[in-house]
Amino acid sequence: MRNVGRPSPGREDDLMTKWQDNYQIYTLLRKKWTERGFRLRLDGMIQNTSAGARRQCEFARMYGHDTPSEEDLILLDEVRVATEAAWEQGYPVDDVYCVALRLLRLPHICPARGQPTRVWRGQRKSKWPFQAKLFRPDNITKTEEHLKRLGSLSIELIRKNPALQEDLSFAIAQHYSFEAELATWLLDFTANPWVALFFASHQAKDGDTGIILEIACEEWSRLTADQFGYIRLVEVPGVPRIERQHAVFLEGSHSDIIEQYIGPYTTFKQYSGLVFTDSTIGIDEETLLSSEDPYLQIVGEWKSCYTDFKGTLPKPKGSEKLASLDYYTAGKVWAAQRGRSLSLEQNELVRQLAQFHESLQRRKNDIPVGARSLRTFRLAVEQVLQRSNHEAGRTLDDLLRLYLNRAIPLRDESTTTRAVRAIKDEWEKIFPTRSSAH
Repeated sequence: MRNVGRPSPGREDDLMTKWQDNYQIYTLLRKKWTERGFRLRLDGMIQNTSAGARRQCEFARMYGHDTPSEEDLILLDEVRVATEAAWEQGYPVDDVYCVALRLLRLPHICPARGQPTRVWRGQRKSKWPFQAKLFRPDNITKTEEHLKRLGSLSIELIRKNPALQEDLSFAIAQHYSFEAELATWLLDFTANPWVALFFASHQAKDGDTGIILEIACEEWSRLTADQFGYIRLVEVPGVPRIERQHAVFLEGSHSDIIEQYIGPYTTFKQYSGLVFTDSTIGIDEETLLSSEDPYLQIVGEWKSCYTDFKGTLPKPKGSEKLASLDYYTAGKVWAAQRGRSLSLEQNELVRQLAQFHESLQRRKNDIPVGARSLRTFRLAVEQVLQRSNHEAGRTLDDLLRLYLNRAIPLRDESTTTRAVRAIKDEWEKIFPTRSSAH
């Protein structure tokens, strides 16, 4: 794997990293694949072994198809080695291009506009909350003002486009919320992971830790019982910047339900000036944040004329938080779906687990989202279902270990120590003398 050094802050020509170098090799190969019309899928060959990729070429030649040269295959080997090395990195990984190379190993990175099966979000700082801005603590006293501005901008957007539905006007307002200086109950995501990488690294500073996270849409129906709540995906057609960013918006029945569905996520080191770009697929500032934007002009004109809104305020959706009863109900439904009836001991353990899981949500600053996710709670419930009553002590040890393991992998040593302590503190409140896990 090529290694051209670490970034050197302050010198733009030194910002190239070994990961960026290998990603650029990938873009050159992708361009050649397109120009030559190779039938062999490039990403599939990267995910294959070196020998397997060469066998693919031999098979294609048997049918008279054009295939990559040996020089191309050697470059492909370099990229493959780099992607494997990227997955061997500890967290946070080296930089944003290291994350990009990790994505090349995944089979689901190609976004499908219209009905995405996965959505991504990139954040410049991993410690920022995964919560709609309206519900964040620093906006509690500003809710009415935000809703006034939202109601006013919604009316202006519909006035400019009478066919626009109100809920879509709210989504457009969310997309331009920074310029409009307002907050909504919606959370921005994208159907394109490369867009998420750009925004995760855009305007980053040395010493920050960025993050890119993923939510699989099928998880919504697989994990949620009818009583638990909902997540709704909102897509807005006809807005150029939204379409270029493959932007989508998530709305939840509860203020903290969206982060419960977060799946795989990766943290990475940030460097000033090191931004993920790939102009060959429209991932750059000029494309994603173009100033030639009719809606940006509408927002600017509205903002310059805004006065105190006197109309009916929009009603926030999902302002309440999930309670332990919500988790308990979901746990019982999951058991019923598996055709299992809970014993008295199992029922009590699921109820206590629900209390414990709910308590973790109050420690967001200390405990990573992986340990607080609905996926982790479901795994815990499944462990309860698999054990007999006389295995209670062992089950408790394994349950605590499950939560600890979900907290550890994606944090540095200091935050890991804090997370472990916080999880154990909350565990002892629910199970004061029943665990020996470390």
